[in-house]
Amino acid sequence: MTATLHPGAGTALEFPAIRAALPQRYPLLLVDRVLDLRPGVRIETVKLVSATDPCYAGVPEQPGGPAAYRYPASLLIESFGQSAALLWLHGTGTGAGTDDAVLLFVAAREYEVHGHAYPGDTVRHVVELERVNARLTKRLERAELIISVQKKVSEILGISLPDSDENL
Repeated sequence: MTATLHPGAGTALEFPAIRAALPQRYPLLLVDRVLDLRPGVRIETVKLVSATDPCYAGVPEQPGGPAAYRYPASLLIESFGQSAALLWLHGTGTGAGTDDAVLLFVAAREYEVHGHAYPGDTVRHVVELERVNARLTKRLERAELIISVQKKVSEILGISLPDSDENL
């Protein structure tokens, strides 16, 4: 796992370590870098929006304005969820992240997006763990797109289940 410790801060993770931790793969792996990870407490991640992202594949040569290049809100929440999963997988003590557990995103409440992200923008997520209750987790999240988007999630819920075919 590629990790470096910054004085006065947490651990930073590069893409190979993120890829090793999350099951998502191209085109749905939506965390490019972990800037700051304090296991069980807080994580700060970035997603770089590129004009070559698959969500732009169907945009016509003459799209008729910048609205065609708005990054989808559904992918913003997926990127946020992956950031929260990385925090959970690195130190909540819930058993998530082990070979015998599956981490599932359950719900997000009061999710709001203000503004839009476009190719060239950097999405920054800051996820702070509020509490862990047995195998049910509640997260308080402050996040923003460095350029133009701000969003708020008052809580996100996830569960960790034993990895077996009986749970499907």
